[in-house]
Amino acid sequence: MSSVIRQPALSAGASSWRRTAEILATVHFAPFAEEPERDQRYPWENVAKPVDSGITGLFIPAAHGGVGATLSVTAAAVKAIGMGCSSTAATVRACQVGAFPAVVAGRKGAETALGQLAEAPAKRSA
Repeated sequence: MSSVIRQPALSAGASSWRRTAEILATVHFAPFAEEPERDQRYPWENVAKPVDSGITGLFIPAAHGGVGATLSVTAAAVKAIGMGCSSTAATVRACQVGAFPAVVAGRKGAETALGQLAEAPAKRSA
């Protein structure tokens, strides 16, 4: 039986996001993934890395301080993180799910909330 993991076709800029997530997962999350998994807790010690890298702001529109990437790019990055630590991937997804209604509805004040979530020193095109 063979196993195939689908990798969506991504542009060069979008692929760099997946590669960033793979590096974070390999270097920072996977070596320490057992503890939060065993303790069934959020890996608070890992939260800053996805924020600082810009991954939590991938799908947030650029007008709100995010990258404005497609959901495919976002999913590819979260999948890569999940390969290293599923708890960290769940934390990233929780940030994104929490922001999604504001992105869709465009509520007043969303700029502040989304900007804080998307705030990252490194912004790339996706």
